[in-house]
Amino acid sequence: MRYHQLQPKNLDFSFHLLNSDNIQTLICLKDLLIKTSQVKGDVVEFGVGRGRSLIILSSLLSYLNSKKKLFIFDSFKGFGNIDFKDNSLRNPQKGEWSKSPDQKYQYNVKFIKKILQIHLHPKNKYPIKFVKGYIETNLPNFKKLNKISFIHCDVDLYLPHKVILENMWSKLSKGGIILFDDIEKGIKSKKFPGAVSAFKEFFKGKKIKIYNLKNRNNIFVKKI
Repeated sequence: MRYHQLQPKNLDFSFHLLNSDNIQTLICLKDLLIKTSQVKGDVVEFGVGRGRSLIILSSLLSYLNSKKKLFIFDSFKGFGNIDFKDNSLRNPQKGEWSKSPDQKYQYNVKFIKKILQIHLHPKNKYPIKFVKGYIETNLPNFKKLNKISFIHCDVDLYLPHKVILENMWSKLSKGGIILFDDIEKGIKSKKFPGAVSAFKEFFKGKKIKIYNLKNRNNIFVKKI
């Protein structure tokens, strides 16, 4: 059966086309998941958006025969409160990323599950634990995460970055990795200054190893 035959009538054919950026994301996530495959702990993604990286994570964990749990944290209502440290020309707004740019699709759990069903081969589907709610209020009270091997952090804003680092760093195993989707090489970002502020504040005085991705303009941190 061809791909277009699987497409429901109310979902655009081009919603998740394979392109250069998606290929780079796949290569990056595969490399980091392999690097942390022998590190104790589960895999966590903060910020699901429209599910692009989640499709890749699910496929890769299945491909690698991983036994790790995959947790996904998102409000599924878009951005929460905007801190003054997030001020930029991008001008983020509360509720942004709750819907597609054309307002056609609501990025809720039901929609993301539908995306996964459409875009994943049955053999590549991986058990996913969805955690719904604003990260800055939900995560401090979440007790089901003990050890973590890999974190994909894509939350754009200051407050969720701050709360993620404050609550997850101690649970990240030695050799574990955090990939920061919103922080560029040189620890900077014109689009997401709040992410940079949270990063610098938390890691000030801490001994960490910062790496630049080979095929993307992002950084990741490995716990030593």
